[in-house]
Amino acid sequence: MKLGLLPSTGWVPWSDGIGAHFRHVLMPVLTLSAYYFGTFSIVYRAEYQSVIRREFIQVARAKGLHEWRVAFRHAAPNAILPVITFVGISIGQLMGGAVVTETIFSMPGMGRLFVSSIEARDFPVMLAVSMLIVIGVVIVNLLADIGYEVANPQIRHPS
Repeated sequence: MKLGLLPSTGWVPWSDGIGAHFRHVLMPVLTLSAYYFGTFSIVYRAEYQSVIRREFIQVARAKGLHEWRVAFRHAAPNAILPVITFVGISIGQLMGGAVVTETIFSMPGMGRLFVSSIEARDFPVMLAVSMLIVIGVVIVNLLADIGYEVANPQIRHPS
């Protein structure tokens, strides 16, 4: 803020230019995502350390496969599964964080709409925003289930 590189509040629409829009969005995005990147990396590292000790990894190494192939082909698809689950679960928390972030950075969005509808006791808008958030969380959890199959083709849901 002292350097004046990024604006601390406000909103610029896409029509005012992509660069100006991204400059105004960068701080809120970093604010919302910093916690999740750290948490995702901790979860992934712990799971990777667990997977790398399993017997099928030792068998792959015994076959003479390169370490990078063992890591990316065998360990990573199994280690990424808890991160996919955690992403699905974190979307609800992210929406709650968006309420605070939109208020702090004076940005329009669903979070501020929800807060203003609570203040105005506008129950239909509160219900509509709540339903959109619930539908979004359900869709993201569905995408997480699909991501399981993409990340590790050995996991199949019964048809």
